[in-house]
Amino acid sequence: MYGRNLDDVEIATLTWVDWHNNQRVHSSIGDVPPAEHEATSYGLRQTAQIA
Repeated sequence: MYGRNLDDVEIATLTWVDWHNNQRVHSSIGDVPPAEHEATSYGLRQTAQIA
């Protein structure tokens, strides 16, 4: 009908999810992408547990 099929929708959805989780900057966590914030936070927790 519009030249789109289920594969196109799936690719568009996965592209958006990747952007949302890994690339967008989020102001409430210091203008960094959520994945970067999570990695930093996880690294800090690991360091605190070792010490």
